[in-house]
Amino acid sequence: MADHGYFVLGTRCRTPHDEREVINVLEQKLQRKINVDLLFGQNSPFMPNIVIPQQIVLTAQLRRTLILCSEAWKCDEPVLLVGDTGCGKTSAVHLFVRYLFYFYKMIFNF
Repeated sequence: MADHGYFVLGTRCRTPHDEREVINVLEQKLQRKINVDLLFGQNSPFMPNIVIPQQIVLTAQLRRTLILCSEAWKCDEPVLLVGDTGCGKTSAVHLFVRYLFYFYKMIFNF
């Protein structure tokens, strides 16, 4: 619950100070430590099982975007990707759609 609270509140903060404050409140109220490096790290339990093509480098920011999109999708929450040209928005969407296609293919076997 603390991790998802961070996904919903902490990732939307505009300043590091605000993000740290959200983490402090969540840790205090839920009595659980939030490790942001673990949430978005190489071995994150929240990373969707996506096959990354060779021509795409899975950077920390791309991994973070995929994790947040995946968690938002699970909660039926809308996502708005905003960023400079060339920052990976389209690549993230293509990878995520690919994940959804395989996910639904496995469930519904179509």
